[in-house]
Amino acid sequence: MLYSYEIEKTDKGFVGYVEDLGFETKPQTSEDDVEFVLTECLSAFVETMYRAKGKKIPLPTTSCDGKLALYVPIKLQLRILLWNTMKDQCVKQTELAEKLGVSKAMINQMVNGRGAISSEKYEEVLQVLGKYPKVSI
Repeated sequence: MLYSYEIEKTDKGFVGYVEDLGFETKPQTSEDDVEFVLTECLSAFVETMYRAKGKKIPLPTTSCDGKLALYVPIKLQLRILLWNTMKDQCVKQTELAEKLGVSKAMINQMVNGRGAISSEKYEEVLQVLGKYPKVSI
């Protein structure tokens, strides 16, 4: 999963913008700093602006061809897919935990990205919801 982004030079510095997410950085001193901020803050931004508010997380809609591409770590991709699937299917964490025979706390850790949850566990949960993640390189 790659989100395209742009960097614009302003009179206050360099600003990065991920259109699909509505994610804009504060002015930075260099383009490298913009890329660092986008990468380091992506998970927190998604958590704060979408998941914590109960909203679906927008998936990339624009092609990165000829544009800058912001890589989304695989576990974050899986979290986004899990969250959006739960929203689409109106599945609550408690229901999902019961279907899987695990604690609600474990599902909460998966949704929040806390704890040492393996990629395989995300796959297992997503498959119960009828989703089969694809990895592309």
